Amino acid sequence: MTKRLSALMMAATVGLIIVAIGLGFLWGFSNPLSWILIAALGLIYFSIIRKVTANNWSGKTSIVLGKRSE
Repeated sequence: MTKRLSALMMAATVGLIIVAIGLGFLWGFSNPLSWILIAALGLIYFSIIRKVTANNWSGKTSIVLGKRSE
């Protein structure tokens, strides 16, 4: 349940950031808020990718270690 709630909160946050970027660009391309939010969206993306690859790596090593010890 907590993973599902966490995913929902992340999706809502990303959605709100995308809407805020769109509204910021309505004021003009020189608005710094839009560019800051684009950078924040990129940081969120790369932090998720890092977490997923770390989880995959730890899972593979535990399987390999389990097979060698048998």
